[in-house]
Amino acid sequence: MKAMTLIPDKIQKKYQIRKHKDCISVYNPATISIYFDDQFEIKTCETTIDIRNDKCCVSLYRRVFMMIITIY
Repeated sequence: MKAMTLIPDKIQKKYQIRKHKDCISVYNPATISIYFDDQFEIKTCETTIDIRNDKCCVSLYRRVFMMIITIY
């Protein structure tokens, strides 16, 4: 899966994002793992990068250092 190529290097370093075998983990400012499932996707827009699966959505802001976690 080429999920990490959808996230710019600057954002990967800023939020300390790592890819594991079965998930993507974000370590800063909070630690959360988003597991790969059938509904896993990464959406990018002008202000945020959204990483989501069927249980949660993590929004990482580009211009400010802020993360929003929504759990379904």
